[in-house]
Amino acid sequence: MSSSFGWAKFPMIHRISGVDKDVPMTMIHGSESWIDDSTSYETKHLRNGSYVDVQVIPDAGHHVYADQPEAFNLMVHKICRKEDEKIEVAVEN
Repeated sequence: MSSSFGWAKFPMIHRISGVDKDVPMTMIHGSESWIDDSTSYETKHLRNGSYVDVQVIPDAGHHVYADQPEAFNLMVHKICRKEDEKIEVAVEN
């Protein structure tokens, strides 16, 4: 996503608006991460009209899954469950 790192030869942020508008995105950040979350909010702006959610987990650094595993797993479970429910509704209809 990030454009500020030297190794990002062709950062995703420059292509994110080309992703199908129906693809939901949730970005999970740690509140203490050294990585700036501004590209997530920029993605939200660039994908206006698409589902883009930015979640910040308190007291976690860059490795959210390791720093706050319960909060991270709960967040991922919530996201997956929401998408599963959409599939279930589509199948019923």
